[in-house]
This record gives sequence, structure tokens and C-alpha cells, in this order.
Amino acid sequence: MAHIDLFGTIILPLLLLMSGSPVFGYAKPVPVNPNFFKERKKGMAITGMAGPLANLSLAALIGVLFRTSTVFRLDVLYYFASINIILAVFNLIPIPPLDGSKVLAYFIPRSYAHYLTLYEQYGMIILFFLIFILRDLFWMILRPPVNILGIVLIGGSIL
Repeated sequence: MAHIDLFGTIILPLLLLMSGSPVFGYAKPVPVNPNFFKERKKGMAITGMAGPLANLSLAALIGVLFRTSTVFRLDVLYYFASINIILAVFNLIPIPPLDGSKVLAYFIPRSYAHYLTLYEQYGMIILFFLIFILRDLFWMILRPPVNILGIVLIGGSIL
């Protein structure tokens, strides 16, 4: 309940659903204090990888069930694994507030760190622009890594 964001978790998905657009939402982020890490940049990058790695781990586990199960409904397993793969790839996009921006920050020299801070305030605008205005380009870029992971983890392309 602590992570429910009125707009991102409830209103936005409902509006998207009613408009016929692809439905997505977001939650309040988990607060992370970089001061607890011995190496701040590295600690934040590892923390940023936690979500996408959890998604890929779930997809891999479900992929094993999908390939070996005769009990579970295969279409439900395939759909669940596909969503986790899409979420992992999507969250690795290096646009704040997505996890990929935390990973990107690790590779940027300190002299350019202030640009990332400036870039952070426009992240949601850039993300919405990509998703809604440049939708075809956005999916053209995401499709190859999603399909490759789909083939490796669940035995078939997704998009």
C-alpha cells in the first residue's frame, strides 16, 4: 500500500484502458539512500539492476515451467513470462526514473554527472513522449532485445 501512487497506479492505467492505449502504470519508488553504500555509484547501479534481474529471473523460472509443465495452462505462463521480460527491458531504458538511468550513471564520468541531474527532471516527459508520440520507434527499438530474451528464456519471440 505504501507504494500506491494515486495517479500512476490508479488514474493513469484507467485512463489508458478507457482510451484503448497500451496500459501501464507506476508506483512510488522505493527510497534508497546512496550514503549507505561504500561506493555510491556502484551501489546505485547494482540497486538499479535488482528489479530487471528479478523480472528476468521470474521469466526464466516460468520458462522452465512453460517448457516442462503439463498441468499449468501454458498460455498463462507464456503471458506472465512475456510481461516480465518486457518489464525488464523497459526498466533498463536509461531515462529517469527508470532503473536504466541508475545503471547509466555508473558509466558516466563524474565531470558529466550534473547533466544527469538536469536530465532527471525531464525524464517522465521524455518517457511519455517516447511511449505516446514516437510509439512505433519506441517498440522498434525494444522489440529485438525483448524477442531475443523471449527466445532464450521461454522458447519463443514475444513482440
